Amino acid sequence: MTIYRLAPLTLAVVVWSLAGAVAWAQPDGPRQRGNGPRISLAELGSQKSVQEELKLSSDEVDRLKKLAEEGQSARRELRDLSDEDRRKKGRELSEASEKKVSEVITPQQFTRLKQIRNQVQSPWVFNSPEVVSALSLTDEEKDKIETIAKETGESMRGLFQGGADFDKARKEAVKLRDVAVEKVLAVLTSEQQGKWKEMTGEPFKGEIEFPGRGPGGRNRN
Repeated sequence: MTIYRLAPLTLAVVVWSLAGAVAWAQPDGPRQRGNGPRISLAELGSQKSVQEELKLSSDEVDRLKKLAEEGQSARRELRDLSDEDRRKKGRELSEASEKKVSEVITPQQFTRLKQIRNQVQSPWVFNSPEVVSALSLTDEEKDKIETIAKETGESMRGLFQGGADFDKARKEAVKLRDVAVEKVLAVLTSEQQGKWKEMTGEPFKGEIEFPGRGPGGRNRN
């Protein structure tokens, strides 16, 4: 029985997912590279479809956009740091940003926002510290999930190379993404699967855009 929840793979999400796939497919792996691309809660809350889902007020929207801009600016300053320092500082920035987001919106909205992020970032999100902790993943489970994600990344990256038909590649990317999540969930215990269902909630049906992220990303602002 399939119990996971995924956001629909629009063009922009495919591009972003491909960026994650490329990160996983690198020879030195995601553990050395910081888990691939992420979207912050503030950035996600700046998406119109998410704002509508959460029924955010104009004031909440403005405050989230400001937090997103501040976060992007802060991350740009990490570029010259060592990998270890960048990861450490990045985690600190992420934790501080999430705390600020939780102070802008209601607890119910905050919970739903995190559910949407888990859907949008699947299957790459299974390597995030928050998900690893929430699911109490064992070292064996983490290794298996890393293998699944890396193999999926290599396959997904290959779809878009060599002048491939983008529409056809996108459809295949959808299948790869879904299969990857099913494989990851097969690694989990029934208890962990139940927890994951709570962490994703009802399917989010809005469209997500990730301007400037990954191959082919365009700034749509």
